[in-house]
Amino acid sequence: MPVNETPITPSESTELHSKILATKPDKEGLNVLFTEVKAHLGLSGFATYERTIKGEIIEVRLTTAKCTVFLIKGAFEVGAEKINREGLGHIVEKENSLRLAPNTAVVIITTN
Repeated sequence: MPVNETPITPSESTELHSKILATKPDKEGLNVLFTEVKAHLGLSGFATYERTIKGEIIEVRLTTAKCTVFLIKGAFEVGAEKINREGLGHIVEKENSLRLAPNTAVVIITTN
């Protein structure tokens, strides 16, 4: 099973959601976003931000055997599974890529 059935719930979901909405999508804003998401999920590791726009579907290569995908909005697919539970960290293992649906934003945190 590529996605763990029990997602990680942020420590303060409402507070994190407010901070995400207030974050500007520039380099400094993304660094703040990464710090906040990792802190609220109790994780450490390298983080990246990926997003799609209306009508766009992209495949994102995963560089490690295990990562956590925090779904800000939208949906993504891993293998045959579609994940659409926003505001949660989804643990993905032993997969090479995931597909982002249109209008999706995620933070991917590499974990060991």
